Amino acid sequence: MVDTKPAIVITGSAVGIGREFVRLAAAEAPSKDMAVVMIDRDQAGLEALHVELARTGIDAHAVPVDLTSLGAGDIVETAIARHGLHCEILVNNAGLSLVGPAAGNELTAQLRLVDLHVIALSDLTLRFLPGMIARRRGGIINVSSMGAYIPGPNMAIYNATKRYVSLFTAALVRESSGTGVRVCSLVPGKARTGMWPANGEGGRDLIYRLPMISAHATAAAGWHGFKRGKTVVFPQLFFHLAALALHVVPTRAYLLLTAGLSGTPNDETAASTTPEPAPKPAIVITGATSPFGRAFARLAAGQKKHVVLVDGAGGDLDRLAEALSARGTSVSPVAVDLARRDAGACVESALRERGLYGDVLVHGAQASLAGSIADLGRQAQLDLLAVNIRALSDLTLRLLPGMVARRRGGVILFGAANGHGKGAAFQASRAYATWLGEALACETRKTGVNIGLSTAAPDADPEETAVRAWRRLQAASAVSA
Repeated sequence: MVDTKPAIVITGSAVGIGREFVRLAAAEAPSKDMAVVMIDRDQAGLEALHVELARTGIDAHAVPVDLTSLGAGDIVETAIARHGLHCEILVNNAGLSLVGPAAGNELTAQLRLVDLHVIALSDLTLRFLPGMIARRRGGIINVSSMGAYIPGPNMAIYNATKRYVSLFTAALVRESSGTGVRVCSLVPGKARTGMWPANGEGGRDLIYRLPMISAHATAAAGWHGFKRGKTVVFPQLFFHLAALALHVVPTRAYLLLTAGLSGTPNDETAASTTPEPAPKPAIVITGATSPFGRAFARLAAGQKKHVVLVDGAGGDLDRLAEALSARGTSVSPVAVDLARRDAGACVESALRERGLYGDVLVHGAQASLAGSIADLGRQAQLDLLAVNIRALSDLTLRLLPGMVARRRGGVILFGAANGHGKGAAFQASRAYATWLGEALACETRKTGVNIGLSTAAPDADPEETAVRAWRRLQAASAVSA
C-alpha cells in the first residue's frame, strides 16, 4: 500500500466560517505533518487564500469545484489522491441560504440547497468515513444550523436540510463510537458571515437584536470543541438554551406562535410565478407500486379525478394501472426512476403532455435501507437520498405554486418524529420530510392548500395509514399519526 499524507479537507473554504477553519487548520497542520485541502466554487477566493497560506510554507491545495454539480465528489476524491493525500479530517462547511416562501422561490435555487447541504455533504462523508474507520483515526465536522431545531416558514428547504444534517451527524456519532473517529456538529448562531443583517436592521424581533460573533470565533468554537471530543457545539449560549427549550416546546405550538412573524405567501407572489393551470386536475402518487402507494392509489380511484401513478418501469406499474382502469378510473402510469436528477422534470412533462395539473401530490415513494452508515454502500445511500429528499422536494416545489395560485390542492408526505433508528440515512430523510411538511403547512395555511404529514412507522398498515392521512388532508389538519 502506498503511504499517503493526512489532510484536513474543508468545503466552503473561500469566505466566512470556512476560511477561518482553513486558518485554524493551517496553524496546526505543520506540527502534525498534515496538508490542508480547500474546496470552494469561488476560484478567485481560493487562490487568494492559497497565496496567503503559501507565504507561511503550509502544504495547501485548492480544489475549485461547485459541490452541487454532478461528479463533484469524484473531482474532490481524485484531487486528494493525485496529491498523495488521504482525508484525515473532513469539515463539511459549504452552505447556502435562501429566504422566502417555497411557492415563490426559484426552484433551481431551492434544489441547490438540497444538493449542497444533503447530497454533497453525505457524498463526501460516505467517501471518506470508511477510510477513517479503517485507520482508526480522523474525524468529521458538519456545520448545521439552529434551523435543525426549528421548522422554518419562509426557510422551509433550508431548515429541512439542516435538520437532516443534524440527525445524520448524530447517527454518525453513535456509529463511530469506539472506532477512533470523532464526529461533531457545529451549530452557528449569529455569525458575522453576511447572512445576517446588522443589529437592528432586520426588524424588531429579539433574534435580530442579539449580538453577533465573528466567523473566527464560530469556527474556533467548532474546531476546539471537536478536538475535545464534543459532539455538538453551540458557540453562543443563547442558541444552546434555545435548542434545549425547543426540545420540550411542541413544534406546532412554536409554529403557531411565530406564524405572524414569518408570514405566508401572498396571492400576488404565488400567481406571478405560475402559469394558468391545465384543464384537468390529477392526483399524483409516487412510489405507486409500494404498499403505501397502492393503498393511496385505491383511495384515489374513488375521487373522480385522473390518477397519475409514478414509479420505476416494470410490469407492476402497468398491472396497477390496468386494475384501476378496469374500475372506471382515468389513470396514467409514468415510469421514471425517482433517483434521477431529472425525475421531477420528467413527471412535470408527463403531466403537461396529458393536459393535467397536479391537484394532490402523494409522496408514497420511500426508499429504505437498514444498517450502519459505514457498512452500507455509498451509492445505495445516495440513491435513497435522491428519492426521499431530492425527488420529494423537486416534485413538491414544482406543483405547489400552482396549488397556491388556484387556492386548492394538497400534498401528503411521510415524516418521522425524531429520525432515530436503524438506517440513519432513511431516518434522517424522514426527519427532513417532517421539517419540510411542518414549514409548508404554516406557509400555506391561508392559501387553501393543505399539507398532510404522516408520521406512521414504515411497518404500519398501509390501508389504515392511507385512510387516516387522506381524511386529515381533507380536514385541513397537517399531521396524521
